[in-house]
Amino acid sequence: MGSSMMGVSVETKQGFRAGKPEELFQGEFDRPFPGTEYDVTADGHFLMVRTSPEHAPRKLIVVLNWFEELKRQLSPGK
Repeated sequence: MGSSMMGVSVETKQGFRAGKPEELFQGEFDRPFPGTEYDVTADGHFLMVRTSPEHAPRKLIVVLNWFEELKRQLSPGK
């Protein structure tokens, strides 16, 4: 995957045409899920999320049948 943020110009007025990819900058970035570490605004600016290794999540909690657990927690007899 690398550690570069790339950009490419796109033309859509007379069909689709992509320009040459260019490196915008380099760095180490979080990629919890591809495409979720940044967002582009309507004016072309973007926000990038970067976390330091010491603040990285250490565990993942998966809750199965969460609705049943919620009903059990909210039941009047508890």
